[in-house]
Amino acid sequence: MMQTEILFPFLETIIAESAAKAGGVYTLYDKKKKIIYYGKAQKQGISERLLSHTNPESDCLKSVHYFSFEVTNNPEKRYAQLLRKYQNTNGKLPDCNERMESAARREAQEFASSGVLTNAFLGN
Repeated sequence: MMQTEILFPFLETIIAESAAKAGGVYTLYDKKKKIIYYGKAQKQGISERLLSHTNPESDCLKSVHYFSFEVTNNPEKRYAQLLRKYQNTNGKLPDCNERMESAARREAQEFASSGVLTNAFLGN
């Protein structure tokens, strides 16, 4: 469980100095300090994962102003807990998690309907 959350400014120098090098979970906030994304860092450390978001391809993550993090031995489990709690409280996922999940579902559906897999299995 996250203790008193410390919100850090989402700046490369602050991430490098403050974020853990170990695995865990992190939370990204907009300028109003509203949670917009939960993420996890398993193989790489939290700081490395956060740094990968500093030049986002996603428009959603361009609105990040703050971050917090939690070191944990089981990032996948803690990540699922955080998403479930947020969804139970707010009736939906954080905005960026929702957008990314929707985009991933769309891509999977487009790929499945393209016939690539079917043709591959049929030897076409």
